Amino acid sequence: MKTAILEINDQNLLLRAEDGELFVQPGFANVTANGIETGEEARAVAWREPQASYNEYWRQLNQVTLPTTHVWARHHADIAFAQLKQILTSANSPERLIIAVPGSFSDDQLSLLSGLADAFPTKIEALVDTALAACVDQRESNVLVELQLHQAIVSLITRSDEKMIVSQQEVIPNIGVLHIYNSIARHISETLIKNYRYDPLHTSEGEQAIYDQMSGWLMRLRWEDNIAIKLPSPQGELTLQLQKSNIDKILRQRLSNLKAAIQKHIDVTLIFSHSAILIPTLFKEYADTEVLLLSSAIENCARLEQRLKGSELHRITSLENIDTPKTKGKISPKVTHLAHDGHAHSLSQPLSVEIVSGQLYITNDINNAAAFVAVLENQKLKILKQKADLKIKLPNHFKPGEFIHLADNKLQLIEVVDG
Repeated sequence: MKTAILEINDQNLLLRAEDGELFVQPGFANVTANGIETGEEARAVAWREPQASYNEYWRQLNQVTLPTTHVWARHHADIAFAQLKQILTSANSPERLIIAVPGSFSDDQLSLLSGLADAFPTKIEALVDTALAACVDQRESNVLVELQLHQAIVSLITRSDEKMIVSQQEVIPNIGVLHIYNSIARHISETLIKNYRYDPLHTSEGEQAIYDQMSGWLMRLRWEDNIAIKLPSPQGELTLQLQKSNIDKILRQRLSNLKAAIQKHIDVTLIFSHSAILIPTLFKEYADTEVLLLSSAIENCARLEQRLKGSELHRITSLENIDTPKTKGKISPKVTHLAHDGHAHSLSQPLSVEIVSGQLYITNDINNAAAFVAVLENQKLKILKQKADLKIKLPNHFKPGEFIHLADNKLQLIEVVDG
């Protein structure tokens, strides 16, 4: 029997089911009179219903009584269990599980997590440090940056004599994705007040409208220095320019502690987890730094499944007898496009797939309504967006002729020469 693999990062929980299908859920929960909703449905109302919304229950995984009394949730552990149950159920309730956990989790939190899984019930085969899992296929020592919703983690992964070890880790509070979003939202608010005398943060609907579109705007800034954005208001649709240079000025001071942590390891290669893709997106000095694939950690765990099983149930922070990856040569032939319904779509720029009534609409742009957005960089498919309810299965080998499965559709990887 195969084992499912779960990566816990409250920005996005990522689950690889036993058949290889991927599931994604943001770490948001909404406590209602009928129960606890988690994932994208909860995120979509988080700013409209702030009193019932929670997004710190993974960072503060504990059994401390919540300040607000709820029928369905006594503490953060109840909310975390609701999300764990929902994402495992979506993957046909796997009986066995390997979990990649962030370095920010304490021993008490790991013990509580094990208890939650037992209550499902699911047998945990191994707990692996996410940074170690993500870097298994790196050829040398490196420093890895991860972003959660409310904090960042900088990990030094040392490789020598066929052994890899998490030798240092630093958790940096108040530098998470939501802190970046909040800073940019305030900038947008100040600009609209100046230009239109309208404050979108004054209403819950205005706040929700900004945060619904934020990830799409910032993805576009990876390829454009200046974008026009639109927001609804009582005055009608309002437009403004979002400039990468202004965002750099806004965020530079906030991210100073993160940069200081990175600078402690200037003698090793810097890489970013996919969770931290915003950093090389928004700061030119990191623009050429490698960003790992969305599924790097869980795919490495799948590859090492037999090695990981049977270990004592504590966070694995070192692995011995790891083969040094061979130097990667040029891949020939190379993937350049996705083919669907007789058309070839370039992957050199972001490609958006919108699904309406089972029909695929594919465009080379970043579409906020898309179910799937990806781009090809260095012969690696970077998934920029994946809707939580989208069934997706990636090929084991990224080469021409293989298929990406989206819902009930297949898109073929192909090479177009001089196309």
